[in-house]
Amino acid sequence: MRMGWRQLRVMTQSFSSTRIAPCRLPTVGYLLPMLDRFKPKKSLRAYMKQYGEEHQHPGTKITHMIGIPMILASFPAAVVSPPVGGALFVGGWALQFIGHGMFEKSKPSFVNDPYYLGVGAVWVTVEYMELLGIPIPEALQPGVEEAHLTNGVGASA
Repeated sequence: MRMGWRQLRVMTQSFSSTRIAPCRLPTVGYLLPMLDRFKPKKSLRAYMKQYGEEHQHPGTKITHMIGIPMILASFPAAVVSPPVGGALFVGGWALQFIGHGMFEKSKPSFVNDPYYLGVGAVWVTVEYMELLGIPIPEALQPGVEEAHLTNGVGASA
């Protein structure tokens, strides 16, 4: 059935006269407490310090220093070749769990705090920087925060 201009105009006029009840959205004040659970629980330095303390065994360090770059490389690789990206992703995670299961005998840090998923990548970067003799930025060096606070440099009113 073919529709003429007259039928189309009548149809749009009747549609535009239809009133839709306003939708009640939650206010920002209602959403803020829910967003609090996504805030980091501590500073990056504190995350890095704890991550380093939880990854002392050389076997865990090696599995993480190979596995985490594999996981990160899997994302761009998946765009080019999904099977290669998938293999990198699965292999990288397998190394993570092998490191924790065989060497540390503990569950991965991200189980308790998902921010450790990002902290692991930063930790591996710092470990490679140390191996290659590249200066580590002050923000990632442990103990700098405490030194500033004792000298009064980092204290704020």
